[in-house]
Amino acid sequence: MKDTVPVLSATSASLSHMSLTATLDRSQLRLQSRRTMLAISYVIEDQAARFPGTTLIAAFQRLSFVMPQVARYRRIAPQLAHVYLIGVPDADVPALPNTTFVPIEPAWPLMHEWVVIANGPSCCAALLARDEETLQPGKRSHTFNGMWTSQPMVVDAAVGALFSALDQQYTPPARNSREILSSTNIIQQAIRKRL
Repeated sequence: MKDTVPVLSATSASLSHMSLTATLDRSQLRLQSRRTMLAISYVIEDQAARFPGTTLIAAFQRLSFVMPQVARYRRIAPQLAHVYLIGVPDADVPALPNTTFVPIEPAWPLMHEWVVIANGPSCCAALLARDEETLQPGKRSHTFNGMWTSQPMVVDAAVGALFSALDQQYTPPARNSREILSSTNIIQQAIRKRL
């Protein structure tokens, strides 16, 4: 990646073992197709950009998967408090506004996770899924076991675990419960329209 791209060091031992799906209640997980995952991801990203102060975290497995989304991220990233893009650095991704890249290794658990988290005072939503095929870089999986949620406890646990693994302090945002409910309803309706 180019020198002008902010990159967090991913050498932390805790990041190498990090999984954002390992602690989820397995009874709430459902098998999802790539099409469904994309639809939910787009909705969460779009809604995150509508609400000031929202941080977006997206685990793409491989940063080459970011490339088709660069124009989209150039459009939404300036509207976000910050964006963290996580993946194996298998492509030179251009610098994006308000964006930090978190490189991971192919053997790490995060390599097999598809995650999109919107976390802010007015928007709280997450897609947390695991690649059931656990394919290595160069292969594209088609089935994922996961869930989308707007439960602050689940979102805070995922964001807190990631920030801790990155040696960063995490303070949950002061959420406006009325606005969270409204943004959750908008997300639910938008997902229904896309599927």
